[in-house]
Amino acid sequence: MLVMLALVLAACGDRDSAGQGPDATPPEARFTIEPEHLDEPYENAELATAFRPPAGWEPLDAEQRDRLASALLSVQDDGHYRLELVDLFLRTETMSFAAISRVTRGGEPVRDAVDYVEDFVELLGPEDEDQIRARADFSVNGIPVSQVRHMQSGRVGFTLVFPAADGTLVQLNYSIPPAAYEEEGPKLESSVGTLRHVHAAP
Repeated sequence: MLVMLALVLAACGDRDSAGQGPDATPPEARFTIEPEHLDEPYENAELATAFRPPAGWEPLDAEQRDRLASALLSVQDDGHYRLELVDLFLRTETMSFAAISRVTRGGEPVRDAVDYVEDFVELLGPEDEDQIRARADFSVNGIPVSQVRHMQSGRVGFTLVFPAADGTLVQLNYSIPPAAYEEEGPKLESSVGTLRHVHAAP
């Protein structure tokens, strides 16, 4: 699982962004939200960000999360960007997970989504029959999101990159084994559609 988290995963939906300039506001996406596909609301005051993870994807407790974060940081740094794991949600029955992370560079939060997403796509390497991906940009509840969806290393990945309320970048990764995609995949649209900003911590 650490290897998959270190790869950084991908986003959701087939909302084409072709023809948009770099400064254009992406169109608002409309998601079908099914309450039965969602778990309890998650809110992070530090990131001023909230969403509802897929049903049955439960948060790790603080000890598990901190242990994983320490291990992840030891392998995640590529000398350019780093993902600082904030929380992780796991469904052990299907080994599907969602990770929410802060994007940093040189110890400082990153704000430039355009450069980061381009570098992220380049990091994935060339596309072939074993590494298929798609990119799109859209807004969710007023939040501009860049998405990269791909299959890599035997998992279906969805990564959303978006600004927190203070403008620093947040990355939300979903990862599902192909065998579990029929069961877990339908939950993702509902989960992504709940993404929103909340009041920042004082």
